[in-house]
Amino acid sequence: MGFSARRIGGMNVELYRDEDYRAAKRGMLARFGVLGLILAATAVLLALFVTVWRSPILSIAVCAVGAAAMFFFLSLKTLPWFYYWRYQADIRRGRTHEMDCRFVSLSDSERVSDGVSFRELVVRLDKPEEKNERGEKIDDTRLLFWDADKTAPALKEDERLHIRAFGNYIVSLEAEASKGGSEGK
Repeated sequence: MGFSARRIGGMNVELYRDEDYRAAKRGMLARFGVLGLILAATAVLLALFVTVWRSPILSIAVCAVGAAAMFFFLSLKTLPWFYYWRYQADIRRGRTHEMDCRFVSLSDSERVSDGVSFRELVVRLDKPEEKNERGEKIDDTRLLFWDADKTAPALKEDERLHIRAFGNYIVSLEAEASKGGSEGK
């Protein structure tokens, strides 16, 4: 089951399409390919320095440089793509829930959750006020995560939203059309 982008009245943002998933998978596989090339080059140079040129010092240097190159490429280039691809795969397979709410705030800073960067979106549920058994108001604000790689929508405080989310991760967001304005194209 994939997600399809759709635009209807008001603003509708579908964060993840099938093309995004395929691009993330291609990027991840390409980086694993480069990692394999680094490993292969290290193994070939090591074999040459050990068997043909018989230089133990250069063999140790090749091992150290190859291991460092693999570690840094894996840490800085490959794993972020892997985490992003895994996140998108989870969203494609998992169950989403929907909520009607009002926009409160969107942070400018990023935070990392499960290896993926997000911005915090705070909303207040659109429901009647509820009280617990002690008569205290039940908190109806929710912290959701907006993908930091996606352009954030321009939302106004207290704007009505309909959100589809996977856990706390926003999958799609639909803002109510402006009253008295055109309904869109």
